[in-house]
Amino acid sequence: MDLLCGSIDYFALTADTTSERLHSPVPEYLNNTLTLEDAGYFDRARMMEIEKHGGFVIGQSACSINPTIQHAYDYDGNEVEKWQDQKLKQLALINKNTPMDLMVRWPGYDMDFRVIAFWYKKKKRIGYLVTNLPKDCVPACDIVGLYRLRWQIELLFKELKSYCNLKKIQH
Repeated sequence: MDLLCGSIDYFALTADTTSERLHSPVPEYLNNTLTLEDAGYFDRARMMEIEKHGGFVIGQSACSINPTIQHAYDYDGNEVEKWQDQKLKQLALINKNTPMDLMVRWPGYDMDFRVIAFWYKKKKRIGYLVTNLPKDCVPACDIVGLYRLRWQIELLFKELKSYCNLKKIQH
């Protein structure tokens, strides 16, 4: 869904038993686009491919991720050195009202990933957004705000299911 103009940009209709991942837009076609992906789609290799083709991603990850923190920055952009070289699971937010901006590394990946740690009020735990948007252009609080726009896509799904009688699709 193109959130700037409110129109459907890409649409794939499958049976409920079919993986939606098979119908994700291919990275080659995502140049100069921002893709918002939920936790079920978190895939580091896919993010690297999207970046390679000039696209951007904000994806929610599972709370079980545990990469090594390379650099940590508070809300004001100041580096918090005590988190450097620590595992993500050890992180405690300085302030639950402000996200932390982290550069992390997973073993086996030759790339640092940007992770925004934020307080997930609804679930009463830390949530993680992984993105390749540059820190110097898009602050952490804007990443969280941009990801919230994903709700518009969920509302579109709800509308399609309700008004188009697409409650369950079988093959």
